[in-house]
Amino acid sequence: MKTVLFVPGFMEDRHSRDYDTLLAAIETKGYRTHFVSLSWRRTTIDDWTRELHEVYHAHNPKQTILAGFSFGAMTALMTAAQRPPAALWLCSLSPYFAEDMPEAKVTWLHDIGERRAARFRTLPFDNLASKVTCPILLVAGANEDARVLKRRDAAAKTWPHAVVCTAPDCAHDATNPHYRQTLLEHI
Repeated sequence: MKTVLFVPGFMEDRHSRDYDTLLAAIETKGYRTHFVSLSWRRTTIDDWTRELHEVYHAHNPKQTILAGFSFGAMTALMTAAQRPPAALWLCSLSPYFAEDMPEAKVTWLHDIGERRAARFRTLPFDNLASKVTCPILLVAGANEDARVLKRRDAAAKTWPHAVVCTAPDCAHDATNPHYRQTLLEHI
């Protein structure tokens, strides 16, 4: 039985959204799940990746799926580039890689903070993506911000073997019932 290590979105914990229902639904498909809590405050993606690695190192990579939502998806990707998992599920992958930063909204950059934004400016998606060879699932809500959909579509071109899907009638929320159903149909 494979274990799914699930990383939430920025500044979220297990209770920020209905992650329990999402994880329970994943378990109905025959997986074990583990919610990975991260220390979001005063940290960058390098810290988040180190924290995920600490959890991941206790698991057999051949029996582990790295999954993440939004910034959690970025963190899962960085981790997968360093230590390949059995699969990688990227839910609403955030558009904050070096290639995306010129189009980042000023308000978004303000919200994430200058240190995080500075690090993202030096984080090329293509470099990370070239190191990931496991099966990949890319999911986004149909009503996401256009930049999230653009990032997903660019990732799909980089990984032609990836499964790409769109959850109908929802925006940036992996716990939305439509999003959850779309994810379940593809795992």
